[in-house]
Amino acid sequence: MLLEASNISKVFRGRRSAEPVHAVDDATIRARPGEFVAIVGESGSGKSTLARILLDLVPPSAGTVELDGVPIASMTGPQRTHYRRSVQAVLQDPAGSLNPRKTVARTVGEVIRLHGIATNRPETHEKVVDVLRLVGMRPRSGSSAATRTS
Repeated sequence: MLLEASNISKVFRGRRSAEPVHAVDDATIRARPGEFVAIVGESGSGKSTLARILLDLVPPSAGTVELDGVPIASMTGPQRTHYRRSVQAVLQDPAGSLNPRKTVARTVGEVIRLHGIATNRPETHEKVVDVLRLVGMRPRSGSSAATRTS
């Protein structure tokens, strides 16, 4: 799969008389199969906004995001579901983003259930174990608090 975001801009309109905020200005990213892309920059440089656009959480003010040449703005429900399963973000501060009361297995299991990948507990457990192995973790790591892993 090729993820391509071309000439992405995002402008947030100011409240009343406030000036508009240009959060992202003409960004282009290409990620080929098997590649990982890191968005780095100073605080306030638009990293989170660009990530939200790539994750299809907010629309760009200008530009297009495509998966294999298909603009996400024109995707149907099943296509958009496939897109959202295919494009994932790894947060820069997992300790501040993960619930310390939840285990790794519960956190991963919630995502698996939300995406409809598993429909019952045994199937969810099996998928969680598969994911843990895929990322090089032992299945018993699932019982650890999500914030206690690295």
